Amino acid sequence: MIKQDPNLKFWLSASIICAIAFGFSGWRLAFQSAYVVQDDARQHIFWMQRFLDGELFPQDLIADYFQSVAPAGYSLLYRLAATLGIEPLLFSKLLPAILGVALSLFAFGVCLTLFPLPFAGFLSVLLLNQNLWMVDDLSSGTPRAFFYPLFLGFLYFFLHRKPIYCCLMIFLQGLFYPQSVLLSLATLGLQFLVKLKSDLKHRDYRLILPCMAVAIAILAVYAQSSSEFAPIISVERAKELPEFSATGRAAFWSDNPFRFWLLGRSGLLPHDWPYLIMFSFGAVLPILRSNTHRFPLARHLTPQSSILIQILIASLGCFLLAHLFLFRLHLPVATFITVCESSLL
Repeated sequence: MIKQDPNLKFWLSASIICAIAFGFSGWRLAFQSAYVVQDDARQHIFWMQRFLDGELFPQDLIADYFQSVAPAGYSLLYRLAATLGIEPLLFSKLLPAILGVALSLFAFGVCLTLFPLPFAGFLSVLLLNQNLWMVDDLSSGTPRAFFYPLFLGFLYFFLHRKPIYCCLMIFLQGLFYPQSVLLSLATLGLQFLVKLKSDLKHRDYRLILPCMAVAIAILAVYAQSSSEFAPIISVERAKELPEFSATGRAAFWSDNPFRFWLLGRSGLLPHDWPYLIMFSFGAVLPILRSNTHRFPLARHLTPQSSILIQILIASLGCFLLAHLFLFRLHLPVATFITVCESSLL
């Protein structure tokens, strides 16, 4: 990633400092009181106290459920931290800053690959960190916090044609946030089809096919796995429960088709405004690219930037799959949020 270019080194260093600054800001809020706990951590972290005391939460179905759905790598990481004497809730506060630096490095590298201007890489890292630290995903230390560094890592190594590291990123996605494997697989499939129509070379086979094989194997393992709590809930049952109504705590259904397909938990557009800001920045890219006479910097976009469109299409596909296999795959809005992240780059 680093070449003998003082300008590149300067903006990369600035990006790392930026990520560290946001991480310290997150720590300041997380440690302002001994009783501060991130909202999602209350669900996904609390049961891990069992790593320190196996007698906790006896016959507690809620604790048993969240333990059963925790990805293997995620649980193992927290178990290792507990073995080293780091209490799970404390570790969940420390972890986001580390992930923030990792995702910033990959974001800088991906941006430079698509748009080789170091200052643009810095702006990408700045905007990405600013928005991620305003919502729950990264700061929670939960499985979805791992999506950003692992998916950006997958993109970086894919764009740089590193099949072993690319496969490793997909494997880690399966261990920490399995839903993201679907997005990676869909992106690989679209890339394969594009190459097939243009100029599919032997090196493309060596890159794309092993990655697809790893992704399919991971998804097959999860498809064959079972849970003592399955099925969680059916569509028919969810339609009957007030919690899933338009005014319920987990509002999902709506009689308004516009609201159901575009807004909230069931809709295409993310309901957190920081995500909308990132999506808006990404939506401007096609306009800039088609008007290079007015926006000359857009001429620096490399041919590899077309992968952003493929990620967009892949994310839309995952959104539709989430509706097709409702509640068995994921909440639809969670699959589309990835569009906002990838469009920013």
